[in-house]
Amino acid sequence: MNTLVSYCGLIVCSCSWHDITFIWK
Repeated sequence: MNTLVSYCGLIVCSCSWHDITFIWK
């Protein structure tokens, strides 16, 4: 369960970072 939460958190972080870089460009 903890692994699943960490995995989901990683996806959200990656998506957020992608959005930031997209806006920056």
